[in-house]
Amino acid sequence: MRKILLVIDLQPDFAVEPYYHNIINYIETNKHNYDIIMATRFINYEDSPFIQKLGYDGAMTKTNLEFTYDSLFSKHSYECGEGFYKHIKYDEIFVVGCDTDACILAVCYEMFRLNMNFHVLADYCYSSGGEDFHNIALDLIERNFGYDALIEEGNVENE
Repeated sequence: MRKILLVIDLQPDFAVEPYYHNIINYIETNKHNYDIIMATRFINYEDSPFIQKLGYDGAMTKTNLEFTYDSLFSKHSYECGEGFYKHIKYDEIFVVGCDTDACILAVCYEMFRLNMNFHVLADYCYSSGGEDFHNIALDLIERNFGYDALIEEGNVENE
């Protein structure tokens, strides 16, 4: 069974402690349990909707990621786009990273629409908007994608 760890936007621009380094520790400790570690990195740009509509002008440069990965995909939006998934050969995708209520949720909608087998590792995700947004997003993931889409504490086989 081919397992992919998909790390969403876990970059210094969105670091909230202790969550940020807890996820990095999980990746480094468990990388041998995955066939490939794929990472995404958000890069903002001048006149983006993030600047125009949300007033967010961070993440304007390519920052180095602080964990081991096999493949890196830079993106300019919440989701990755269907082209990102076209060449992925997998049996299961495990999702960790930031922001549960934004990018992770958007990626889940994409993977669901593409009928992909994915699981969000709840303890290895967070929202820079705070714990309430994170918890609401976890409820939405379970409701919209099924009970199997969410793996909570104590149920992560790879630990």
